[in-house]
Amino acid sequence: MTARPRLSWPVTAQTRIRSRAMSVLADPRGRFVLLALLWMLTPAPARAQATSTKTPCCDFQGCFQNGAAATAFEKTHQCQLCNPCTQTVQKLQSQPLSPGDPTDGFVVNQTCIANDACGGKAKLQNPAWLDSVVPASVNPFIAQNGQWKAVEKTCRDRPTWLPFRNELCQFDMATYHISNDLQNALDDDGCGTEADWKAVGNIISTCILNGLSSYWPVFKQFASFIANAIVQNDRDSVRNKCVAYRTQHKLPINAN
Repeated sequence: MTARPRLSWPVTAQTRIRSRAMSVLADPRGRFVLLALLWMLTPAPARAQATSTKTPCCDFQGCFQNGAAATAFEKTHQCQLCNPCTQTVQKLQSQPLSPGDPTDGFVVNQTCIANDACGGKAKLQNPAWLDSVVPASVNPFIAQNGQWKAVEKTCRDRPTWLPFRNELCQFDMATYHISNDLQNALDDDGCGTEADWKAVGNIISTCILNGLSSYWPVFKQFASFIANAIVQNDRDSVRNKCVAYRTQHKLPINAN
């Protein structure tokens, strides 16, 4: 029995649609229109909740210093060796979340990304790269260095009745994080291999989708597509700048 041929758009049509979508997302006005459309089509999401799964706290810092000579207590609680990645996850998990605070969504998403990336770093081609980049890109937010206080103030100063207030805040915070803190971390510690960059990108996509769990299913996919396309486009942009920077300064591309 002959299999039924799959229907698909011509490659040229797919390319045109993808190119047009990226051009719209690259334009701030296009992003605003998409956000406004999404707000009109979706219910107000419930406040995101922080993950309840935390890194085991064995020495009250979530790791132990004894190397291979783990104690019975450490083995029982499946403690992890101290490393900057794990410690950064714990710092994010300790960030306070306040009901109605528009910055909560960014914190929850960053915690999800760091937790899943650090937890799965053994699968990367260069786990040490992640140990360097995660703390370097997240610590400025935790320490409120740079323009973070101003970015958060802008979020909180928006009127509470403003449509899409929380999502606009997440967009502002993610944009600042990627274009400043992540860019600096990549320039200093390496751009990562293409495979590792893609692996972390997949984790980000999953965390974005999970962060929209309160949306109606049909609109959850739409919202996830828009948010993910913007974030991944911005990520790829800073990695391209990282490659150019490290090439210009005769540094190894992937890592130090």
